[in-house]
Amino acid sequence: MKYNKELKRWENSFLLAGEDTCNCIICGLTAYRIQEGEYDIWFCKNCYTKFCTPRIPPDYDKVTKDNYSEYIEFSKKLKETKKEDLIEVLNVNAITFGIPLHFLEGRSGLKILEVGCSYGYFTHALRELGHDVYGIDVSKDAIDFAKREFGNFYGMDARGMYDVIISIECIEHVENPLEFIEKYMGMLNPGGSLVLTTPNLEFYFKVFWQQLQGFATAMEGYKIPERLKLIESLYEDYMWVTDKPPIHMTLFSTTSFIKIAEMNKFKVGFIDLHKKKNQMPPILGVVLTK
Repeated sequence: MKYNKELKRWENSFLLAGEDTCNCIICGLTAYRIQEGEYDIWFCKNCYTKFCTPRIPPDYDKVTKDNYSEYIEFSKKLKETKKEDLIEVLNVNAITFGIPLHFLEGRSGLKILEVGCSYGYFTHALRELGHDVYGIDVSKDAIDFAKREFGNFYGMDARGMYDVIISIECIEHVENPLEFIEKYMGMLNPGGSLVLTTPNLEFYFKVFWQQLQGFATAMEGYKIPERLKLIESLYEDYMWVTDKPPIHMTLFSTTSFIKIAEMNKFKVGFIDLHKKKNQMPPILGVVLTK
């Protein structure tokens, strides 16, 4: 009986811990602090979003070098890839590139902006596939590399209007996601779309609950303190499952983007390329249109 009460306490604390609250950075309603530390972690049950405070961006040149340098070799590989083989090479990384490629399937000659282009590989690939593409990133080192490898199609910022704006696993890094979306939605031509990918918070919640329920059965032979120690360890593992703050500052769900669309009168759709039916995708594919 005591164990069941403690298990329930951990379940509740995963969503609502204590009485510390703030305004959610997405919907503006009440968010609850679920972890205190150098970066406090907050959860909003209204829009199903997790975020950290303080929201101080890191040194993006250092982040890119320390966390994403493997894409330098991928960039070089893609540069040497024949045009007819590009889709196949990109689809090896299907969870990353498959969503925007699926959205663009059957289209050509679009004016596209890639936001968060890193070392320039996907911008290059889309140009090779017949689109007019410009890539931007906050890392000067990454942009300098992209220009050297692929040409003068990159910069730190962009102007003008676009048919499609693509941002692959970038929005979780930004200080103010609503300003980010507002800015790039404002740079779309009539009928244009903002295509985003980002880690799916709901996927990790589902995995957490499955493992938590499994613990309840598997640990029947354990003493209560041992059980609680294992549950606490699981809880900590799933508190923030992607790159730790300040690299990733927000974790989104489908509800996050539905709320954003409602608040701004945007249309929202989702692209799910997960092969197994009734299985939640680990990466969200989001399409926002005016």
